[in-house]
Amino acid sequence: MLSEKTATSEFRYLSNLPFETDAGIAHEAAIGLIVLATDQTMEHEFRQIVRKPGVAFYESRIPNSAQITPETLREMEALIADRTEVILPDLHLDVVAFGCTSAAMVIGEEQVFAQIRKARPGVACTTPITAAFAAFDALGAKSIGVLTPYSDQVNQQVREYIEKKGYHVPVFGSFNEEDDRIAARITAASIREAIGKIVKYH
Repeated sequence: MLSEKTATSEFRYLSNLPFETDAGIAHEAAIGLIVLATDQTMEHEFRQIVRKPGVAFYESRIPNSAQITPETLREMEALIADRTEVILPDLHLDVVAFGCTSAAMVIGEEQVFAQIRKARPGVACTTPITAAFAAFDALGAKSIGVLTPYSDQVNQQVREYIEKKGYHVPVFGSFNEEDDRIAARITAASIREAIGKIVKYH
Protein backbone atom coordinates (compact mmCIF):
# COMPACT_ATOMS: atom_id res chain seq x y z
CA MET A 1 0.00 0.00 0.00
CA LEU A 2 1.38 3.40 -1.00
CA SER A 3 1.38 6.32 1.36
CA GLU A 4 2.39 9.96 1.08
CA LYS A 5 5.60 9.16 2.95
CA THR A 6 6.68 6.54 0.38
CA ALA A 7 5.87 8.69 -2.63
CA THR A 8 8.68 9.87 -4.87
CA SER A 9 9.16 13.41 -6.14
CA GLU A 10 7.48 12.37 -9.41
CA PHE A 11 4.41 10.78 -7.76
CA ARG A 12 2.15 11.56 -4.81
CA TYR A 13 -0.44 9.12 -3.46
CA LEU A 14 -3.00 10.91 -1.30
CA SER A 15 -5.09 8.45 0.73
CA ASN A 16 -8.17 9.03 2.88
CA LEU A 17 -9.12 12.25 1.15
CA PRO A 18 -12.20 13.89 2.69
CA PHE A 19 -15.48 13.49 0.82
CA GLU A 20 -19.22 14.03 1.15
CA THR A 21 -22.10 11.85 -0.04
CA ASP A 22 -25.44 12.84 -1.52
CA ALA A 23 -28.81 11.21 -0.91
CA GLY A 24 -28.32 8.78 -3.83
CA ILE A 25 -30.09 8.62 -7.17
CA ALA A 26 -32.97 6.71 -5.51
CA HIS A 27 -33.50 9.14 -2.62
CA GLU A 28 -37.23 9.40 -3.40
CA ALA A 29 -37.87 5.72 -4.15
CA ALA A 30 -35.82 2.60 -4.85
CA ILE A 31 -37.67 -0.03 -6.88
CA GLY A 32 -36.48 -3.62 -7.09
CA LEU A 33 -37.60 -5.36 -10.27
CA ILE A 34 -37.51 -9.12 -10.88
CA VAL A 35 -37.41 -9.69 -14.65
CA LEU A 36 -37.77 -13.00 -16.50
CA ALA A 37 -34.57 -14.24 -18.10
CA THR A 38 -36.40 -14.36 -21.44
CA ASP A 39 -38.00 -10.92 -21.13
CA GLN A 40 -37.09 -8.49 -23.91
CA THR A 41 -39.19 -5.44 -23.05
CA MET A 42 -39.62 -4.71 -19.35
CA GLU A 43 -36.37 -2.87 -18.68
CA HIS A 44 -36.84 -0.82 -21.86
CA GLU A 45 -40.36 0.15 -20.80
CA PHE A 46 -39.31 0.98 -17.22
CA ARG A 47 -36.61 3.30 -18.54
CA GLN A 48 -39.32 5.22 -20.41
CA ILE A 49 -41.76 5.29 -17.49
CA VAL A 50 -39.49 5.81 -14.46
CA ARG A 51 -38.14 9.28 -15.23
CA LYS A 52 -38.80 11.23 -12.03
CA PRO A 53 -35.63 12.58 -10.39
CA GLY A 54 -34.85 10.68 -7.22
CA VAL A 55 -36.63 7.51 -8.36
CA ALA A 56 -34.62 4.56 -9.70
CA PHE A 57 -35.14 0.89 -10.38
CA TYR A 58 -32.71 -1.99 -10.00
CA GLU A 59 -33.39 -5.29 -11.71
CA SER A 60 -32.55 -8.94 -11.22
CA ARG A 61 -33.09 -11.66 -13.84
CA ILE A 62 -34.89 -14.83 -12.77
CA PRO A 63 -34.26 -18.09 -14.69
CA ASN A 64 -37.32 -19.32 -16.56
CA SER A 65 -38.29 -21.55 -19.44
CA ALA A 66 -39.18 -19.83 -22.70
CA GLN A 67 -42.18 -22.19 -22.91
CA ILE A 68 -45.09 -20.64 -21.01
CA THR A 69 -46.96 -23.44 -19.28
CA PRO A 70 -48.46 -23.73 -15.78
CA GLU A 71 -45.60 -26.07 -14.83
CA THR A 72 -42.78 -23.79 -16.02
CA LEU A 73 -44.42 -20.77 -14.39
CA ARG A 74 -44.63 -22.58 -11.03
CA GLU A 75 -40.94 -23.47 -11.24
CA MET A 76 -40.04 -19.82 -10.67
CA GLU A 77 -41.53 -19.77 -7.17
CA ALA A 78 -38.50 -21.45 -5.63
CA LEU A 79 -36.16 -18.87 -7.21
CA ILE A 80 -37.91 -15.63 -6.23
CA ALA A 81 -36.25 -15.15 -2.82
CA ASP A 82 -32.78 -15.71 -4.27
CA ARG A 83 -33.38 -13.26 -7.12
CA THR A 84 -34.67 -10.68 -4.63
CA GLU A 85 -31.67 -11.07 -2.36
CA VAL A 86 -29.17 -9.96 -5.02
CA ILE A 87 -30.88 -6.60 -5.62
CA LEU A 88 -28.81 -4.00 -3.71
CA PRO A 89 -27.96 -6.26 -0.75
CA ASP A 90 -28.14 -4.46 2.61
CA LEU A 91 -29.50 -1.29 0.98
CA HIS A 92 -33.06 -0.02 1.30
CA LEU A 93 -35.74 -0.87 -1.27
CA ASP A 94 -39.17 0.76 -1.12
CA VAL A 95 -40.91 -1.86 -3.22
CA VAL A 96 -40.10 -5.08 -5.09
CA ALA A 97 -42.03 -5.85 -8.28
CA PHE A 98 -42.25 -9.38 -9.68
CA GLY A 99 -42.54 -8.81 -13.42
CA CYS A 100 -44.54 -11.77 -14.69
CA THR A 101 -48.32 -11.51 -15.01
CA SER A 102 -49.07 -15.18 -15.66
CA ALA A 103 -46.69 -16.56 -13.02
CA ALA A 104 -48.14 -14.19 -10.42
CA MET A 105 -51.55 -15.78 -11.03
CA VAL A 106 -50.40 -19.39 -11.34
CA ILE A 107 -48.25 -19.11 -8.19
CA GLY A 108 -50.58 -16.62 -6.47
CA GLU A 109 -49.79 -13.05 -5.52
CA GLU A 110 -49.56 -13.70 -1.78
CA GLN A 111 -47.16 -16.58 -2.29
CA VAL A 112 -45.00 -14.43 -4.60
CA PHE A 113 -44.96 -11.74 -1.91
CA ALA A 114 -44.05 -14.31 0.75
CA GLN A 115 -41.05 -15.42 -1.31
CA ILE A 116 -39.92 -11.81 -1.85
CA ARG A 117 -40.19 -11.11 1.89
CA LYS A 118 -37.97 -14.06 2.73
CA ALA A 119 -35.17 -11.87 1.38
CA ARG A 120 -36.74 -8.46 2.16
CA PRO A 121 -38.93 -8.74 5.26
CA GLY A 122 -41.75 -6.25 5.32
CA VAL A 123 -41.06 -4.70 1.91
CA ALA A 124 -43.99 -3.52 -0.21
CA CYS A 125 -44.61 -5.89 -3.13
CA THR A 126 -46.45 -5.81 -6.41
CA THR A 127 -46.97 -7.73 -9.67
CA PRO A 128 -48.58 -6.77 -13.00
CA ILE A 129 -51.90 -8.34 -11.99
CA THR A 130 -51.75 -6.61 -8.59
CA ALA A 131 -51.47 -3.30 -10.43
CA ALA A 132 -54.29 -4.29 -12.80
CA PHE A 133 -56.62 -5.04 -9.88
CA ALA A 134 -55.78 -1.67 -8.33
CA ALA A 135 -56.62 0.00 -11.66
CA PHE A 136 -59.91 -1.91 -11.97
CA ASP A 137 -60.92 -0.81 -8.47
CA ALA A 138 -59.91 2.81 -9.08
CA LEU A 139 -62.08 2.84 -12.21
CA GLY A 140 -64.93 0.89 -10.63
CA ALA A 141 -64.55 -1.79 -13.33
CA LYS A 142 -66.06 -5.19 -12.58
CA SER A 143 -66.58 -6.66 -16.08
CA ILE A 144 -63.18 -7.28 -17.62
CA GLY A 145 -62.27 -8.27 -21.17
CA VAL A 146 -58.92 -10.08 -21.19
CA LEU A 147 -56.29 -10.47 -23.92
CA THR A 148 -53.20 -12.65 -23.42
CA PRO A 149 -50.55 -14.32 -25.58
CA TYR A 150 -50.85 -17.54 -23.55
CA SER A 151 -51.90 -21.12 -24.23
CA ASP A 152 -55.32 -22.51 -23.30
CA GLN A 153 -54.00 -24.16 -20.11
CA VAL A 154 -52.53 -20.92 -18.79
CA ASN A 155 -55.56 -18.90 -19.90
CA GLN A 156 -57.90 -21.12 -17.93
CA GLN A 157 -55.95 -20.40 -14.75
CA VAL A 158 -55.77 -16.68 -15.57
CA ARG A 159 -59.54 -16.45 -15.99
CA GLU A 160 -60.23 -18.44 -12.83
CA TYR A 161 -57.84 -16.26 -10.84
CA ILE A 162 -59.41 -13.00 -12.00
CA GLU A 163 -62.92 -14.25 -11.32
CA LYS A 164 -61.98 -15.51 -7.85
CA LYS A 165 -60.96 -11.93 -7.07
CA GLY A 166 -64.54 -10.84 -7.72
CA TYR A 167 -64.42 -9.67 -11.34
CA HIS A 168 -66.48 -10.97 -14.27
CA VAL A 169 -64.71 -12.06 -17.48
CA PRO A 170 -67.36 -12.20 -20.23
CA VAL A 171 -64.87 -12.40 -23.13
CA PHE A 172 -61.32 -13.69 -23.31
CA GLY A 173 -58.96 -13.39 -26.28
CA SER A 174 -55.62 -15.11 -26.81
CA PHE A 175 -52.87 -15.37 -29.41
CA ASN A 176 -52.21 -18.88 -28.05
CA GLU A 177 -48.42 -18.52 -28.23
CA GLU A 178 -46.37 -20.62 -25.78
CA ASP A 179 -42.93 -19.23 -26.60
CA ASP A 180 -42.16 -16.13 -24.53
CA ARG A 181 -39.48 -15.06 -27.00
CA ILE A 182 -42.11 -14.81 -29.73
CA ALA A 183 -44.87 -13.41 -27.50
CA ALA A 184 -42.63 -10.45 -26.65
CA ARG A 185 -42.59 -9.41 -30.32
CA ILE A 186 -46.32 -9.42 -31.04
CA THR A 187 -46.94 -6.10 -32.74
CA ALA A 188 -48.96 -3.21 -31.37
CA ALA A 189 -51.14 -3.42 -34.49
CA SER A 190 -51.96 -7.06 -33.73
CA ILE A 191 -52.83 -6.17 -30.15
CA ARG A 192 -55.07 -3.28 -31.22
CA GLU A 193 -56.88 -5.51 -33.72
CA ALA A 194 -57.41 -8.21 -31.10
CA ILE A 195 -58.70 -5.66 -28.57
CA GLY A 196 -61.17 -4.45 -31.19
CA LYS A 197 -62.56 -7.97 -31.50
CA ILE A 198 -62.79 -8.34 -27.72
CA VAL A 199 -64.62 -5.04 -27.35
CA LYS A 200 -67.07 -6.11 -30.07
CA TYR A 201 -68.15 -9.11 -27.98
CA HIS A 202 -67.94 -7.45 -24.56
